[in-house]
Amino acid sequence: MSIRTNIDKFNIIAMGKMIGRANSVIPRQLQWLLYRFSLLVVDIIMIGLAFRLAYFFRFEAPFSFFDPTAAIDPIYYRSLVLLASTLWIVIFAFNGLYNQQNLLGGTREYSMIFRSSTEGFLMIVILGFLKPDLLIARGWLLMTWGFTFVFAAFGRFVLRRLVYMSRRYGFFLTPAVIVGANQ
Repeated sequence: MSIRTNIDKFNIIAMGKMIGRANSVIPRQLQWLLYRFSLLVVDIIMIGLAFRLAYFFRFEAPFSFFDPTAAIDPIYYRSLVLLASTLWIVIFAFNGLYNQQNLLGGTREYSMIFRSSTEGFLMIVILGFLKPDLLIARGWLLMTWGFTFVFAAFGRFVLRRLVYMSRRYGFFLTPAVIVGANQ
């Protein structure tokens, strides 16, 4: 039994030139820097959207299972959202969601997003216990946790697809030489 190579189908020299051209247009380090910056921007947008949608469902939508007489201070929640979304981004960074080694890793990256979202949720819950005058609607917080995971995962999924498409043109690729015999 022999292992066949696909050298005829996959032109190694042309691929190397394509990677070289892509790296001459945008250097590899800059490609990854731009990708990580894009991740940060998308995460900020998606976390803000998660907080806003949770606020809408909790306080503005007419659901009967939420208390309609709850006191709502939009300015209070706006400042809480600013603080909590900053906390979420910091937790994302501490958990390595912007490290190159952890990016484009499929389900591993999604599990890191879930863990980071859960840690952000728990930090706010713990803060609510430690500081009793911090009033947080539990339904809002629970929906924020779920929406944060779903939206951040979706945003990263879209960016991952863009990276996969750009790899066709030589971006985000590293040339490698594999030495050895296949027989």
